[in-house]
Amino acid sequence: MTGAELCQLSLGEFQMIVPHDPGDVFWTHLELLRKCHFVAVVQKQDVKPQEPTEIEEFCGRAIRPSRPSKLPRVVGLPLNVVESPTPCGNRTGNNGQIQLWQFLLELLTDKDHTEIIHWVGGHGEFKLNNPEMVAVLWGERKNKPTMNYEKLSRALRYYYDGHMISKVHGKRFVYKFVCDLKQLMGYSAAELSRLVNECKRKSAMSGIVDLDLY
Repeated sequence: MTGAELCQLSLGEFQMIVPHDPGDVFWTHLELLRKCHFVAVVQKQDVKPQEPTEIEEFCGRAIRPSRPSKLPRVVGLPLNVVESPTPCGNRTGNNGQIQLWQFLLELLTDKDHTEIIHWVGGHGEFKLNNPEMVAVLWGERKNKPTMNYEKLSRALRYYYDGHMISKVHGKRFVYKFVCDLKQLMGYSAAELSRLVNECKRKSAMSGIVDLDLY
């Protein structure tokens, strides 16, 4: 099965291929990889491409000689999400729909959202710089236009006893992933923070170069 075919699998099809997936860990990892914009490219055997750097792969901007002109269609996460988060034991829920902790990771691994949410340090802490905007984006994903930070913060409390997310006491709008992100995503919080910041820096530098061409 190719990567493109894997990306097009529904949850039911995935479970038929991988029937033993305790806690939906593999499915969750696949969903996160889709939203983090990792790029997999098929290489011809007779071509020796230049190895992309880690930051290029993370940003989804790796340039390789045999890169196809058009990437395969990637199946996005469902828009109709669960009402409340499920404890850590069943992180993706019974139907594979995205949960709040996954959504926050999406924002935290997207360089275009660092103004509203960003990593703090390298131990899993993150701050909602604009909590209402984060809530609005979550409401858009849930198709709930009345979503606000008060409702979002209540949803976050479900995670406090599940070893997933906790509130950092004494710091306003600061939370912490207490789960093992390295095991879950393949990157620690410190590595994710570094990669996102590097992506943002490269994007800014690219913009400067483009302006210089005119």
